[in-house]
Amino acid sequence: MKSKRFFLLLFLSTSFLFSFSNNSAKANFYLTSNLISTYGVNELPLFNIISEPENNFVHNLILDLDENYNIINIIRKSGSNQQVITIEELTSNKEIVVAKNGNIDILFISCQGVCTKENGGTIQFKYLYNGIYNSFGKLNLILKKVDATTWMATTTEGKKINQLRITRHYFLGQVIGINLLLDL
Repeated sequence: MKSKRFFLLLFLSTSFLFSFSNNSAKANFYLTSNLISTYGVNELPLFNIISEPENNFVHNLILDLDENYNIINIIRKSGSNQQVITIEELTSNKEIVVAKNGNIDILFISCQGVCTKENGGTIQFKYLYNGIYNSFGKLNLILKKVDATTWMATTTEGKKINQLRITRHYFLGQVIGINLLLDL
């Protein structure tokens, strides 16, 4: 697999609590969106997220689709936990906080431009790249419907995303964030 390096505090529906004073990063996942009790008729796995700071724990990113294979929710399943982001939340032109470090918002997800439940669109992750300087980075992914029943996540260059790997981001030997390696 070919890897491209993007800096992201990950991803879609995860929450990280960081200790910036030592070489460890402690990650805790929590729910930040409304839980939906009624799911669509189809769940389509999109890709996995492997978190090195959590001893390579695997998080599954899943599209929750209705009977016409339109997006209802984006779901992150992590063991017995899950987070649900509704399509309405995603298309509201607001940044949705999906991760915090104490009281500091460190990861947001939003739709860039036009996103629809029928065709997808450009999804942006805004993340705290450097907690020392409070600088943020951005990563855009394209969520698109390939045919009547198939969806795919790609880079902006059109390459299919197979997996995301999260690693610690160090500066002068100290953890200041997380890097995201994108496996294509």
